[in-house]
Amino acid sequence: MGLYSQTIFPLLCDFGLNRSFVAKHRRDLLAGASGTILEIGFGTGLNVPHYPPDVRKLTAVDPNVGMHRRAEKRVRQRGIEVDRRIVGGERLPFDDGSFDCVVSTFTLCSINQIAEALREVHRVLNVGGQFLFLEHGVSPEPNVQRWQRRLSFARRGGVM
Repeated sequence: MGLYSQTIFPLLCDFGLNRSFVAKHRRDLLAGASGTILEIGFGTGLNVPHYPPDVRKLTAVDPNVGMHRRAEKRVRQRGIEVDRRIVGGERLPFDDGSFDCVVSTFTLCSINQIAEALREVHRVLNVGGQFLFLEHGVSPEPNVQRWQRRLSFARRGGVM
């Protein structure tokens, strides 16, 4: 992993996704999170402040080491225990039915094998578990599409 994917891209994610209008959507989404929680695409921990107060522990996966380093401050401030794993969502290292809730925010666009990742989410959820997600689509604007592809590549740990 290069300087861009480990340092610059996490900074750009914070800059672009740490906005009040996005925070409101995060709060609304995560109000329903409970039980054993897995967050795929943990990123820089932008969801951490928005989990309900009774959530004291969660498991998180993200393949980008640089993202985890930026998340440290948010994790410490919230006082939440996070079991972080440096892996992608396509092959989750957990038993079937391990989680009551799986969370994904602005992550699915960065996963190459999206169908595999969604099968994994289904596999690790308990019967009756919930998948909470907040995502976006591909922009109709070609210039924005190019940036989306670049940022997705960097999130997966590519070198630019």
